[in-house]
Amino acid sequence: MAKLVVTKEIEDEIDLLYEVQPDFADAIEVLLESLYEDLDLLERLHSPDTYPLHTPFFEVKIFTEARGDGYNMYLLKFKDLEGHRIIGYRLFLGFNAQRDIYYALALTNRNHAYDTNHPAYRDLCHRYERYGIPRIH
Repeated sequence: MAKLVVTKEIEDEIDLLYEVQPDFADAIEVLLESLYEDLDLLERLHSPDTYPLHTPFFEVKIFTEARGDGYNMYLLKFKDLEGHRIIGYRLFLGFNAQRDIYYALALTNRNHAYDTNHPAYRDLCHRYERYGIPRIH
């Protein structure tokens, strides 16, 4: 049965976001709580056609650029709690397929979330390795 680990790093990033955009931080908290509590949803999360209609609405995608570097990561794009607008952040999950564990690794501004040359990507990869998530080949 799949499970979700909410890392200290992401908790810190959410706390910082509460200081500037509390509505966005609330949406992220609700999303993480939904994933943590709904094991059926978490089981299906790695399926490419998973677009669950929960509050907040979200979409799951393979982070293809990271996959090319050997990292098994997913990104979640999601809307505010009212479902009106897409939030300007992306939530990154590392997936340990051998243990069926997702790790909430980072919350990144969408302006550079996909940029593998940005320091945020290097930090994301360091977190992936710090939590012992196996690389893929």
